[in-house]
Amino acid sequence: MNDTRTASGGDEKTKGYDHELVWEACNALDAEGIKPTYQAVRQKLGGKGSFSYISAGMKTWTPPRAVPVPDLPEEMVERVKSFTSAVWQSATAAARAEFAIERESHLQRIGELETAVVDYETDLKALNAEVASLLQQKSASDTRMAELEQQVIEQRGKIAVFEQLASGRGSAKKPSRRGIKPSLVQEDTPAPYSSGFTS
Repeated sequence: MNDTRTASGGDEKTKGYDHELVWEACNALDAEGIKPTYQAVRQKLGGKGSFSYISAGMKTWTPPRAVPVPDLPEEMVERVKSFTSAVWQSATAAARAEFAIERESHLQRIGELETAVVDYETDLKALNAEVASLLQQKSASDTRMAELEQQVIEQRGKIAVFEQLASGRGSAKKPSRRGIKPSLVQEDTPAPYSSGFTS
């Protein structure tokens, strides 16, 4: 008597064979979401089974029917709907509250940043004004420095002229009395004393 659960390969005849092994392989593939094919079934059988044997088994295989799920009672359906609605409303309220807190925090942070920007702009304006004042003072100082330098140059020129004049006077010779007219000499010689009385 032949073993009807054998899927050995190639010499078995379709007639008289039990295709339970093929059906089990097809069921396993269907449960995995894989469409049963000859190659897939043969792979499930460990690479055994002839084409005619597997094909005959696949022709007689019927996919398992899904077990029908009875409808829930109307009262249960309403309870589920009510519970779902309550959960949704609670989750929505919690999300809105969290969003409001985060929004308030973000608005506060934005206000702080805006205040900081105003302070920075004020400080920048003051700094620019100070820089402009310093530049103006520097310009005035440069002008005054140029004037003083010009005055120094002029004073040095005057000093040089005076030094030349002083040097020229010191080296000049005194005039000689030779060749001076007697009248001029007499004018320089004091007259003898006279009492004003005559003898």
